[in-house]
Formats: sequence, C-alpha cells, structure tokens
Amino acid sequence: MIKERTSFFYMANLGSEFIRVFSAYEKKDVTAIHTAATRAIAITDTLLKNKKSDAEEKEIIILR
Repeated sequence: MIKERTSFFYMANLGSEFIRVFSAYEKKDVTAIHTAATRAIAITDTLLKNKKSDAEEKEIIILR
C-alpha cells in the first residue's frame, strides 16, 4: 500500500533537486542542470496544487 505523499516528502525531494542543480553547475553540466531544474519546477507545481494556505503558496512561489 502506497502512503499519500505529503508536502514534507515533496520538500525533501525539492532539496535534493536543488543540490543536484548546484552540483551540476559546479561541473558545468548544462544537461544535468536543466534536468534537475525541470524536476524541481515540477515539484513546486505539485506543492502549489496541494497548498494548505495562502502563506504556504507565497513561500512556494518564492522557491520557484
């Protein structure tokens, strides 16, 4: 049985994607930067769809 994914799950994954972006940037790997950034944007889109409050929405928009 798969548990419902919470905003904590998505935030943890978003952090991982940010680390991947910065790591790829240091290596000058444009493809990896683009791939990780695309996944990060998809995660923020999911977070926005599942927002619980206006304050949470503002924080997610800042991350984007």
